[in-house]
Amino acid sequence: MPDGTNPMIRSAKSHESAVLTEISFAAKKHWNYPRKYFEIWENELTITADYILSNDVFVFEKKSTILGYYSIVELTNDIKLSAITIEKGFWLEHMFIEPEHIGHGIGTMLFDHLQQRCIARGIGEVKILADPNARGFYEKMGCTYQAEYPSTIKDRTTPLLHLQVNTACRTFQKSKGTAMKNRTTQAIVDFVAEYQKKKDITTRWGVPLVGFAEATDPLFAQLKTAVSPTHAVPQDLLQHAGTVVSFFLPFPKSVTATNIKERLSSPEWAVGYIETNELIKQLSLHLTEVFAGAGEEVVTIPATHNWIEDKLISNWSHRHVAFIAGLGRFGLNNMLITDRGCCGRLGSLITSAVMEPDARPEGENCLYKYDGSCKKCVRKCVNEALFVDSFDRFRCYDQLLKNVEEHKSVGYADVCGKCLTVVPCSHINPVKMKLRAQK
Repeated sequence: MPDGTNPMIRSAKSHESAVLTEISFAAKKHWNYPRKYFEIWENELTITADYILSNDVFVFEKKSTILGYYSIVELTNDIKLSAITIEKGFWLEHMFIEPEHIGHGIGTMLFDHLQQRCIARGIGEVKILADPNARGFYEKMGCTYQAEYPSTIKDRTTPLLHLQVNTACRTFQKSKGTAMKNRTTQAIVDFVAEYQKKKDITTRWGVPLVGFAEATDPLFAQLKTAVSPTHAVPQDLLQHAGTVVSFFLPFPKSVTATNIKERLSSPEWAVGYIETNELIKQLSLHLTEVFAGAGEEVVTIPATHNWIEDKLISNWSHRHVAFIAGLGRFGLNNMLITDRGCCGRLGSLITSAVMEPDARPEGENCLYKYDGSCKKCVRKCVNEALFVDSFDRFRCYDQLLKNVEEHKSVGYADVCGKCLTVVPCSHINPVKMKLRAQK
């Protein structure tokens, strides 16, 4: 997780309302307004826990200290306030920086983040009733002055500005998202390469595959039907989710070869399962730091046991998430067949960063589903759990528990893998190879 030393922009937490209120008042006092003004502004400047929970509120944090924040509110109807009408729409209600940190670029970073949030939420325009002293800043950020509005202070006005989230801004954000996507992929590849150099690691992995899905992809909601009624959507875990990142860590053929014989899994396969789960944990923590350095939030998800145990149904299926992210298609063995096969482990995480989603493959990757030419995974099942037209998850798990007992000295290895080993889809996409051979 982030250690708090690097600057980051994240969602405000409800218990931080008092801190944000202090910043609001301190920032206003920076302009030497009379004390009587603050009696009028008290309600406007006071941030409550309910306000944070009900609106988009983001803080800038460095060394575990909040130095500024902004908030976006949506008015669904016009509001009449004495002589003025506040129009419905999206408003930047607050943007405040601790006075001693004004001029250090925090406002610019918060405003860049604001624009990214607008794009992620499909907001095309934001209105601002700015402090007169902040008008120059907002105009520098690309906002357009519209008019003077009467203030809550008698004989005083406040400037109304509009931020148009235009095509140029969207192009800039798309470019930024592409850079972040490339950086994320490279971070995963580099981390896995370095991680397996550790002396206490015996498992080796091939080059990872990485896929990206838009957090608002409608397929996530469909997992409540396809997988489990309790399956989460990204926004359940991260309110301002932008992208779901999925990755596949392929086993080498040397590990797969050990799991061919015997009814129980090989020691190497069990150790590979345990060590890969730990790799996914450490990789996810590393990616949290990578995204935090870019001012983005992350929610990591355990590699396994994200389920309802008595029903053996998942609350977050890495396999189905990987399908949505374009990493592969399901085989007859219920595994995701990627371009590097299905022998390996999948992980995923959710981030607020907005990145271009990957396209999903249209054709099948499983030979049985493609042309009915293969049923090897069914014959490989050692506990009669897998059939052409059905799958008994409870018989499957009974076999996993036998492996738990057999390999308890290395950890909790509830794994089998017999239907993945020495089948056409173990390490390749067999349909793609078949089509290539036919050309």
